Amino acid sequence: MTKVTSKPFLLAMMQIMFVVAQAKDVAESLSELERKLAEITATLSKKNETHAQLRGHQELPTTCERSMGDDVTKSYPRYVIMSHDGSKRQILCDTHTDGGGWIVFQVQYDNSDRAKVTMTIIITITIKS
Repeated sequence: MTKVTSKPFLLAMMQIMFVVAQAKDVAESLSELERKLAEITATLSKKNETHAQLRGHQELPTTCERSMGDDVTKSYPRYVIMSHDGSKRQILCDTHTDGGGWIVFQVQYDNSDRAKVTMTIIITITIKS
């Protein structure tokens, strides 16, 4: 095998090595960009979920009156309202009994050591027209 030491050959080899090194740097940069894009996408997805949850909380009524709107003739409609502590509560707005304005809460406790207990709380609320 003959050793080629011509100047043009060495120059061409150096250029090839330089291009290969640059391609490797580009590939590493591309991998880093893909990793950062995946992080940004995950963060954005979490923020979108949080935004949707917040929007859902904001759209929940806080009183029976607000959730009934103008149509107070519905028979015992069920509503989900948001309480002052931010938790969701399902309520039953009785618009007929004693002139309407009743809210019925039903709470059930289930303890494995004890029997199931159902407690119904009835609160009278005057609905202003």
